[in-house]
Amino acid sequence: EPEGGTNLEEDRLWLQTIRPVEPGEEILIDYSWPADAAIPCRCGATSCRGWIVDPAELHLLTTPQADPQPE
Repeated sequence: EPEGGTNLEEDRLWLQTIRPVEPGEEILIDYSWPADAAIPCRCGATSCRGWIVDPAELHLLTTPQADPQPE
């Protein structure tokens, strides 16, 4: 389960946690990549989307595409 995410402000990238993180604890983040750069995720978390992708773009990967009709 992710503990945080990133926040880009001007030329700086910040890591923000969504809960307190103990010293030495591993920090997991949700990369939320755009759909055109998404890759399968194999983290095993129960809430995993199955893809490393922005949640708002997940439908672009999971919506079946219509097959072209023969001419």
